[in-house]
Amino acid sequence: MIVSADTKIYNDMVVMQYQRFLHFAKEDEDRVHTSYLKVLDRINRMPFTAHTAQELIQKLIIYVKTTIYNDFKTSYTSSKPVVQVGNDAEEVLQIGLNEANNDKEFHNQVQYATQKLFEYIKKNYPEDWQYTFRCYYLYDEQGKKITYKKLSEITGYSISKCCNIIQAIKTDIRENLEDYINGTN
Repeated sequence: MIVSADTKIYNDMVVMQYQRFLHFAKEDEDRVHTSYLKVLDRINRMPFTAHTAQELIQKLIIYVKTTIYNDFKTSYTSSKPVVQVGNDAEEVLQIGLNEANNDKEFHNQVQYATQKLFEYIKKNYPEDWQYTFRCYYLYDEQGKKITYKKLSEITGYSISKCCNIIQAIKTDIRENLEDYINGTN
């Protein structure tokens, strides 16, 4: 059975997913509205189809998110700062320098926290737990976290053992890592 998207299905989906789209668009309501209109126009010209209603909804969600992202990307890459000669130019350059410094500082803080995290793990856990956590933390398959099943295949441990190790370390980190970094533990 083939299901086709019409205006009602699309509008119902947008109402249900609006907060999710708004969050995805970094709370930019205008971008969500613009994307909504673009997708609505696309549906009116050439409807979406799918084998099930759920698959159709998923396709619509992905298409709306893609439209939001493309709108952001287009506005970001095509926008150029308007600079007037004099103090305005200096101010724009200073803002750019401040942003670069903030990004560098944030990167350094993340790097330091990560180093402390692995130092803490090495200090407090046996080698097999360290290896399991490193695999879980560092393994990245196309921007997605590793699953316990995949972790089980890599480490040779059962899924439940991997789950127990990771959950125990995560709980410990939540409770004690900040104190360890601050030197109070």
